[in-house]
Amino acid sequence: MNPWLAVITFIILLLGFFSSDISRQDVLTGTAVQSSPSDTFTKYFNFQAWKTTGIAHGVGNRGDGVVTIELPREPVSCTLDGTWKTDNKMFKSLGRPQLYCHNAQGTTLGYVDRSGQYVVNDAHSFRWAGEREPVFDPLPERVDDYVLSLLGCDYLYYTSKGKRYYARAHVENFGSTTFDLRWEYFNDNTLEAVDFFLDLTCQLKPEHKPVATKVTLPSAPVEEEPRAPEVFDVDVEDLEPETSYETQSPRGWARFKQWLVRVFF
Repeated sequence: MNPWLAVITFIILLLGFFSSDISRQDVLTGTAVQSSPSDTFTKYFNFQAWKTTGIAHGVGNRGDGVVTIELPREPVSCTLDGTWKTDNKMFKSLGRPQLYCHNAQGTTLGYVDRSGQYVVNDAHSFRWAGEREPVFDPLPERVDDYVLSLLGCDYLYYTSKGKRYYARAHVENFGSTTFDLRWEYFNDNTLEAVDFFLDLTCQLKPEHKPVATKVTLPSAPVEEEPRAPEVFDVDVEDLEPETSYETQSPRGWARFKQWLVRVFF
């Protein structure tokens, strides 16, 4: 047998004997933060806008009122989406014959946030200037600074002076958990009341309450490799202890070489 091959084989076995197994364990420990999203608050409500002062055909045929909205948290923005229709039964109760503005209808979409408010009102087809006047379908109209705004019936409706009478509302104190929808009414002609049917939708500020969750992945199973088998028997008493690799005893090295020859040849 080639002596150098025997030496190399022995060295490889020796290294395998004294080497230790190294296993890699993957453990992921972290914090999963889950913030609650911006909640959506919805509420349906209705109210009627009509005169609260004056008498029929008097200069005091005006009205005003407040609808208070309460929210669970501060709002970011809100919309008012709904419909409206006129009710002239009130006028009939006063003994007046002008009933033509009963049951006029339309849709409304208002928006408000901290920067401002506006509404797009779409009045439907109706004889807005009287029973003898043609049916007219006004174009949708945007009005700034209000979240509700519509024009009432008027015999001058089809003229440049036909924007005298109204029912409208704007938001006050927006940004707090409680804000007001303040409405106004004025009509010296037909005195119809206006019924609003509205869906309020508000985006609220998120609740900053993170929920920490510790996630630990299970470690991979560790499989130990079998140790190299012993292929020699060393008499420990025959070997002198070595203090370092640089100061080995020549006598011990000679005995080690004799042992190699005895084992492999």
